[in-house]
Order: sequence, then structure tokens, then C-alpha cells
Amino acid sequence: MLEVNFAEVFDDGAEAEHPSPNEGPASGAVFDADAFEMAVLAVVDPAIHMIVDLRAAVEAFGEATRTSGVVRDPATVAPVWLEAARALRVEGIPATPAAVVARVAMRESA
Repeated sequence: MLEVNFAEVFDDGAEAEHPSPNEGPASGAVFDADAFEMAVLAVVDPAIHMIVDLRAAVEAFGEATRTSGVVRDPATVAPVWLEAARALRVEGIPATPAAVVARVAMRESA
């Protein structure tokens, strides 16, 4: 397993302009950032994934949970969200939360 501290990975020195990762939407759904981060770390492959893939997957998953109110099982969806972030990076597309969410939605509908 990678020895990655997500607090260090995500600390870019800028103040957050959005709610903290564990804040839920108005519907009361709560995104457990720690559980999703651990699920991502459990499936990460250092040979193909980069830190930016992990960060993009976690940020996108948190944003999708906050906006949709749907709480998904981290262990089930972590590989899908991580792969979506990696695929965007490989294609040269910025892995913004919106782009990752769209890629995941496209794969789920296929």
C-alpha cells in the first residue's frame, strides 16, 4: 500500500472555496471522505495511477455526493471513479470534478 497522507496531498496552501469533504447536501446525505480515500488507496496501482488521479477521484466523488444526495458504497465505486480520473489524464483532459462525474456517468450508462 502507498504511504499517502491525503491531508498532505490535498493541501495546496489555498483556502477551500467549497464545503469540507464530509459535509453533506441539504438532503442530509453525508460523504465519508475518509472511507472513500481508503477505498481508493486499496485499489490504486502505482504503475498506472498518479496522485492527481487519486485527488481527482476523491474530489469528484465528494462533489457528486454533495450535489446529488446519493451516498454510494466507497469500496464498490472507488475503482470506477479512480479509473475515470486516470482515463481523463491519459487523454489529456483536465480531470475536474465535472469531467470525472461525466466520465463515470457515461461508463455507467454504457
